[in-house]
Parts: sequence; structure tokens; C-alpha cells
Amino acid sequence: FRSYPDQAQVVDPVLLAKLHDPEVVIRLRAADALVHVDVQTAIKAGVIPVLMEILKNPDDQIAWQVPGILGDMGPKAASAVPALVASSHSSSRLVADAATRALQQIGPAAANESLK
Repeated sequence: FRSYPDQAQVVDPVLLAKLHDPEVVIRLRAADALVHVDVQTAIKAGVIPVLMEILKNPDDQIAWQVPGILGDMGPKAASAVPALVASSHSSSRLVADAATRALQQIGPAAANESLK
């Protein structure tokens, strides 16, 4: 779906429904696709809280993917900065490195927060 940003009217309803799927990987993939198809709709639909919840997943192979999606949102993901700052100090290098990169993508102020 993320390959068809020109089809937002068709794919948005499908992706929005999947943001609330009981399976974490489906929610993750729906959030990723929605952010890349229609970021404004993603924000209005509450994709950032969904992603911040997934970021807490104990499986690092799932959690490390969240910062990349938030980073792709750039400054529009500013509300996720506190969660990313916390994750940048994770005991998992995979999650910590991804969170640090996301903070840099969101903006200089966010990156500076991670240094505190």
C-alpha cells in the first residue's frame, strides 16, 4: 500500500482499520504504510500513539522499526520525542540507535533532547 500514495482515497480506509488490529505486526505495517501514503490522515487517525505503544514491545525486532517510521515523519512526529528520547537510552543497541537516528530526522531540538 505504501507504494501507492496517489491512491490514498482507496487505501486509507483499509489502513485505518488495521491500526487497531490485535496483531502488533499488522498495526506496525499499517502505520508504516499510512505514514507514507497520507501522513496528515495518519496523524489525525492517531498513528503516533499507536507507534509509541509498539515502541514498548519487548521484542526488539518489532520495536526497532518504530523509530524509522517516526523519523520519516520528520518534525510532524515531534509529539513522539519523549518516547524516542527514552528509547535512545534503551539497553538494546538496535532500538537505541534507531531512536537516535529518528530524533535527528525529527529535528535538531529533538536530537539535543537525547543528549540530556
